Amino acid sequence: MKQNALNFNPTRPGFKQAPSNGTLTSDKASESIKYKTQSMREQILITLRYCRATREELAQQLGMKLQTVCGRVHELKKADYIRETQGHKAGSSGRSATVLEITEKGERHSWLAQTGQRG
Repeated sequence: MKQNALNFNPTRPGFKQAPSNGTLTSDKASESIKYKTQSMREQILITLRYCRATREELAQQLGMKLQTVCGRVHELKKADYIRETQGHKAGSSGRSATVLEITEKGERHSWLAQTGQRG
């Protein structure tokens, strides 16, 4: 079985499996989106590899819903792949938004994901 280039282990802190209410249908739905969330995390890492961005900017650039980006950002922060900077930008609401950047650990993994390498 070929492993994905960016191996996020769901048993590690910060990585939750999609919720299930315990029914067979819910379990199947949870399993079916597992790789989609993996891909979203990879897209965020690759984007932050090239430029710092707010959550809102990531959502716009990647065509994702803001709440989807926020969930993936939370997981990536817990795993120390990205961090919040001291910088802020005005968001579309006019309120201050925190700027995100990739960490050295995230940089290595984003390169692996982008080149299709395994690590």
